[in-house]
Amino acid sequence: MNAPKTQVDDIFWIASEIDSSAARDAYLVSACGGDSELRERVARLLAAQPGARSYLEQPAAVIPTAAMPAITEKSGDAIGPYKLLQQIGEGGFGVVYMAEQSEPVRRKVALKIIKPGMDTKEVIARFEAERQALALMDHPNIAKVLDAGTTESGRPYFVMELVKGVPLTEYCDKNHLPGRDRLRLFINVCHAIQHAHQKGVIHRDLKPSNIMVTLHDGKPVPKVIDFGVSKALSQQLTEKTLFTAYGQMVGTPAYMSPEQAEMSGLDIDTRSDVYSLGVLLYELLTGSTPLDAKRLRSAGYAEMQRIICEEEPPKPSTRLTMMDEDSSVVSSNRNTDPTKLNQMVRGDLDWIVMKALDKERNRRYETANALAADVERSLSEEPIEARPPSLGYRFSKFSKRNRAALTSATLVFAALLLGLGVSVWQAVQAGRERDRVLVAERQLRATLTFLEENLIRSVRPEETLDRDLPHRVVLDQLARELDRQSLAALVEASIRTALGGAYISLGEREKARRQLARAVELRRAELGDGAPETVRAETLDAIAFALVTGDEQPTDTESKERRLLAAIEQCRDALDDDDNMTLRAMHALGWFYGTRGLRLWVKKKNSLRPEARRRYDQALEVLNAVLERRREELGDEHRDTLRTSAAIGLVYCWKGETHRQEMYSKAAALLERTLATARRELGDEDPVTLEAMARLARAYRWLGNREQAIELLQEAAAKRGTVLGPNHLYTVSTKSYLAKIYLDLDDYPQAERLAEIAYSAGGRSFDTLILCKLKSEEWPEAETMLLEKMQDTGRRGWVWSELQVQLGQALTGQERFEEAEVELRAGVDGIRADFDEITFDPHADDPVLVALQSLVELYEAWGQQKPADEWRDSLQRWESDRELAFEGSGSK
Repeated sequence: MNAPKTQVDDIFWIASEIDSSAARDAYLVSACGGDSELRERVARLLAAQPGARSYLEQPAAVIPTAAMPAITEKSGDAIGPYKLLQQIGEGGFGVVYMAEQSEPVRRKVALKIIKPGMDTKEVIARFEAERQALALMDHPNIAKVLDAGTTESGRPYFVMELVKGVPLTEYCDKNHLPGRDRLRLFINVCHAIQHAHQKGVIHRDLKPSNIMVTLHDGKPVPKVIDFGVSKALSQQLTEKTLFTAYGQMVGTPAYMSPEQAEMSGLDIDTRSDVYSLGVLLYELLTGSTPLDAKRLRSAGYAEMQRIICEEEPPKPSTRLTMMDEDSSVVSSNRNTDPTKLNQMVRGDLDWIVMKALDKERNRRYETANALAADVERSLSEEPIEARPPSLGYRFSKFSKRNRAALTSATLVFAALLLGLGVSVWQAVQAGRERDRVLVAERQLRATLTFLEENLIRSVRPEETLDRDLPHRVVLDQLARELDRQSLAALVEASIRTALGGAYISLGEREKARRQLARAVELRRAELGDGAPETVRAETLDAIAFALVTGDEQPTDTESKERRLLAAIEQCRDALDDDDNMTLRAMHALGWFYGTRGLRLWVKKKNSLRPEARRRYDQALEVLNAVLERRREELGDEHRDTLRTSAAIGLVYCWKGETHRQEMYSKAAALLERTLATARRELGDEDPVTLEAMARLARAYRWLGNREQAIELLQEAAAKRGTVLGPNHLYTVSTKSYLAKIYLDLDDYPQAERLAEIAYSAGGRSFDTLILCKLKSEEWPEAETMLLEKMQDTGRRGWVWSELQVQLGQALTGQERFEEAEVELRAGVDGIRADFDEITFDPHADDPVLVALQSLVELYEAWGQQKPADEWRDSLQRWESDRELAFEGSGSK
């Protein structure tokens, strides 16, 4: 009976990965059993060189009836400007050489070429896919594509960065790297894979031999190589081509995800790479793979599939305790002893690894970055996401970072729970529930306020990129528990008010509104509309509503403003002008006005700019009133006073963009005082201090003090990374803004490095990256990124027109002049149509000016002097009009 083609394919593929002929024969005996016909088919494929797809599925033109032609290239041969030095690798379709490039630069490279006889249409498609996969990526931890071409015989080749290194695990063991250093290298690998995923490429064969470690300036740098079996996320790939049929079971068994082993190639997604990263992390920690590699190689095909899909590996710490004589070698390779190694791995790292290795991919980390972030949390003694979110566990993690605060925080938390239960029970027993609960509520509110302002504030970011901070999980748990409980109405209202306030601080405005709406409903029913506690809940709800962002219509803006104004009046009537809730609402109103002004300003339509200036003035008026009252009530050194002061400084910066240089000077003076006080009173790492630091850097930038701005931002980025984490919104945005300043200084490598870091972490630095590519004249990369941006943006407004101009610049740089002309002319027309008057921004490139200059450069490069002169005249007229307008506005 004929064996299924998938069985032939998969036995062939696994056997082709086994170097030892004896080991390969043993595998074939086990895998084929007594099926001689199956064994013969696999042997014929192996004899004909690995790499063909299913023997039964090949068209007649490529069925290997005899041995494939011998490799013709040899050391000393030249392919284009590359001289072959030695063969360094060989795969199913291609062979890799170390080569020397002679021009335009002299360097050693890796050159990969299709084998003779394998240059079929399908194989070339796979080969080109690998080249394109690598070309898409630009990451310091991924090998770069440098060139591509065809040999004189017509076979394609491409040239890569030569990675001189050793496999990741081998490097770590030879150098006796401690666990923490291994984890840092692993984090870099995760970020590289995340970059590949963001470019739409799944690696599908992650293992130590595909992650080489090389030294740069004496420091180890991991490099991911070999995307030969990668899969494109966005392309329609079918089993009808060699592109995907290289082996139905793609990958290396010991590192292969269950879905790969099940041969569901069309359903493989990025979480398959996350699984392989989990295997790699397991091996870095324990010295062995979760599932024994030797056992997998010797197992038959069906048994190997069952092991991968069904057998649960032991936790890393359990594997370490199971070792006998090997334990001393493994721990020595990690520069420690067996006991300490087990202590390091047990707990967080166990949970992280096992989450990555979950058989059910929906339970794994969603992204490589999420896995890296949890490893970083473990290194920083922060709560990780890979275990059930118990409150006791989160307090244990909190204690390691805040030992002094733990005792009081734990006692307060216990008092909260105990006090709630006792107060309600006493109220019911006494038969005077309303009066008793009012007393209990005041006590409970004070306790929750303490927790919200001290415990939660000390560890929460006010907003995160990935929305997965552990405290969100804690708050969600509390909210669910609250829904299940039957509590006295005012006690429930007080807890929901506190939860709503915490959700506001964490950026979860919709969740905040759900809690606050219920709190308002309960308090209205129990106390009436004008009662102070009802007003407090209503005010927080108005603040949450005003802070909800998104694409807003004018009616949304008006509604938010009305609600905040009404809330302030209610606070004044029911509370007091100087009550903290009144001032909190006023601060929110001032911030609302400022952000409305900014949203109008960045639209770059001058018809909107008078309204933007009016909003800035409103913001300053309200915030200065709040600052004055807080100084009187709380003093200059209080956190709330400093926060309002920092907010005013930022609005001054925003207003400075309306060409009033004095605003930047006022912002700098105020923020210098705020920062000095915050450093003295709150410490260098307090969020308010770091907030003032970043905002002062913004003022310095526009005053021309860029070196001071860089110094402040470097400090802020480092401290925010330590306090809030490397992927926190504020950490990432600080690095992104720092990249812009380096761009101002024409330091393109630094700007690009920081923008790449910020973008890889999910930050909004894609535009900065594009500018870096354009300024560095990396035209193809700029074009690719611009096309991606344009696809996301859609054909609307000035943003689209500016992107057309930038695309025209990239095309001009590649001497694709006709295409560039189309984009640049359309961009100029679009910008002129969208700007109803001249833009007077002394700190930013005038988009019309940039577009006209780009057209002049196009025609000069094209050798068309007449249109170049015509557009130069237009450019000079525009510059003259702009200069006159500047002088008339008093902006100089």
